[in-house]
Amino acid sequence: MRIKRNLTRLYGFRLVWTVVAVLSLLMFATIGQAQPSNFVNITNHEIRWSGTGNFDWANGPNSAGAITTSSAGVVNAPGTNGVFDGGVYNGLTTPPTPPNRTAASLADSAIVDADFLADPLSVDVTSCGTGDPSVYTGAGSEVNGELFSSMTWGTGSVPNKDDVANAYALARRTANDYEIFFGAERVINNGDSHIDFEFLQAKNIAKVGTCSGSFTGDRSQGDMLVAVDFTSGGTLGETKLYVWNCLAEGSTQPAIGTVCNPPLHGKSVPHYQQTASTFVVFGVNSAGDIQGGGWASRNADGTQTTTVATNEFMEGGIDLAELGFTGCVNTFLPHTRSSQSFTAVLKDFAGPIAFSSCRTPTVTTSLSGGGQTGASITVTVGTTVTDTATLTGVTAGAGGTLTYTVYSDVNCTQNAVNAGVVTVTNGSVPASNPITFNSAGTFYWQAVYSGDVQNGGANFGATSACTAEQLTVQKLSPTITTHLTGAGQSGASISVPLGAVVTDTATLTGATSNAGGTVTYTVYTNNTCTNVYAAAGSVSVTNGSVPASNQVSFPTAGTFYWQAVYSGDANNNGATSQCTAEVLTVRFPSTNLTISSEIDATWTHTYIETNDGQEALTNPTVVDDNCAPVNQVLNNSGKNVGDANGDGVLDPGESWVFSCSQPFNLRRTGSATQLNTATASGTDQIGQNVTFCPPGTQPANTVCDADERRLQSATITINPPQ
Repeated sequence: MRIKRNLTRLYGFRLVWTVVAVLSLLMFATIGQAQPSNFVNITNHEIRWSGTGNFDWANGPNSAGAITTSSAGVVNAPGTNGVFDGGVYNGLTTPPTPPNRTAASLADSAIVDADFLADPLSVDVTSCGTGDPSVYTGAGSEVNGELFSSMTWGTGSVPNKDDVANAYALARRTANDYEIFFGAERVINNGDSHIDFEFLQAKNIAKVGTCSGSFTGDRSQGDMLVAVDFTSGGTLGETKLYVWNCLAEGSTQPAIGTVCNPPLHGKSVPHYQQTASTFVVFGVNSAGDIQGGGWASRNADGTQTTTVATNEFMEGGIDLAELGFTGCVNTFLPHTRSSQSFTAVLKDFAGPIAFSSCRTPTVTTSLSGGGQTGASITVTVGTTVTDTATLTGVTAGAGGTLTYTVYSDVNCTQNAVNAGVVTVTNGSVPASNPITFNSAGTFYWQAVYSGDVQNGGANFGATSACTAEQLTVQKLSPTITTHLTGAGQSGASISVPLGAVVTDTATLTGATSNAGGTVTYTVYTNNTCTNVYAAAGSVSVTNGSVPASNQVSFPTAGTFYWQAVYSGDANNNGATSQCTAEVLTVRFPSTNLTISSEIDATWTHTYIETNDGQEALTNPTVVDDNCAPVNQVLNNSGKNVGDANGDGVLDPGESWVFSCSQPFNLRRTGSATQLNTATASGTDQIGQNVTFCPPGTQPANTVCDADERRLQSATITINPPQ
């Protein structure tokens, strides 16, 4: 178990020790005691895996077979445990195609990133012409630590000793280890050569232009550069580690990742400062030639080789945890210098390439509400919805926070509603707060992960796509029921007498509590609600409450159909009551009076009042202008002999009997004729008098019925005695 050191002094306090300038070994150069692990086997100085360490740059071991090249130029290293394989050799003057990551390396969760750079050689021909299209032109001040915007590049040639061929890097991160491994191949092994492996935190470092141009990008506190010098005819001579400092030595440096670009041609501060490099290991294949990997290794003239000559392969690693580096490397930029001086003119470079030592997770989300679950769901107004985020591609111990927000637009900028900030624990993300949606519309949820780099974690922040999580809130679809009231009757369907006044009352069910809009009442004469009898008014709905209709009077008997139509509002669909669900029957009261007369000892008149209408009548009476009183003919129970059910009401279909007797008025012989006029009446259920009305009249509170008056003419003759 390696002892971790307190290294805040590297970035925050004055350095109090003396730098050892050079430590050189024939086989292996170790700077100090602390070293990265051998996860990538950087101790064997072989490109191919030899059985030690989890991985090496290429599949191995050598006993698995020699490097092969297919007819299409695809290069493979047989065996296992390589990081890269399957590069393509494209010919003498065409840059090779970089290899792919192996399935094994992609499956290893400890590997954060791994990248391969196949840099063109000076003999190549590209769309930019003959030469390497990634060399420093010297038009600016292309030296280590220079302001990026002042550096220039173009297409040209560099001495073979300064020509970068293949370069590669791998970042590994676990709960206990944070390290970077790197390697490169030269095309010749003679002559002094000076190579730098630069690891930068900024993500914006890039070439500007097509075949020539400048650079863009920033330098940041804690950037690192490993300077490697091959001297004495190409033998590894010296390796140094430099760290970018924003302030002068002896000052308390700002936080790792703080952007601090140097002034033009700056040589003081900000600057690269050589560091007592107890955290780097580095070595070369000084013991002899080695096999290449599953990619195109080339000689200086562009020919393919499957062998890398002595001192042409180099590899190393940086223990970032031991170094005290808590930031994230984001760019890999290997390059060469013209001489051993750290500030010598730069010659060739590869990249820059995006290369991260921190994970870039993805956030996926799922909504739940109204019995629905998914990235996009549809619910109705009033539904409570929660969001659940899942982080993928993070370390097992990922921390930080995640913020849930709801927006009303596809850009996630408008009408933001905070759905909660939750704490991420070991990569697990709690659900959002529940949000109740009381208005219809389309809403977009977004989850923003803070990352935990600032807390010493290994994960960048991440944001879910705005349109990836869409919530559609539909209007409610309420139902409307109705209730008629009139003539003492109440219900969905009622029967009232002629002339009754009726109102309708609607009730909304399943609408929001604050429902608005209007309800329009209408009376129809047909059961399809197309023939309007009367408009019964339009009322405003307030908080879901519906006022009653206007009063409608029915002077005509018949069957009528009421209907209520709700307009709906922003959160509620419209609704219409069923036409036949609300039926009003208006009854016509009608009777038929008959009269007959008999002469015996007295003159007797009999009256029969028959209810031939639809309405029961109370207090039925008969009046005769020539005979009084007119009395009911009763049975033994004291009820009218025509009262079939004995309820004292002249019901439809019943015939009540009345009678009136009067003496003779003749005192001598001869004949006399008398005319009797009888008029019947009764009271309907709403208190209207049902009787005969003289032509041209309509008394108040009266239902006129011509059958309620009858005339009876009778003649009496007295003969003299015989």
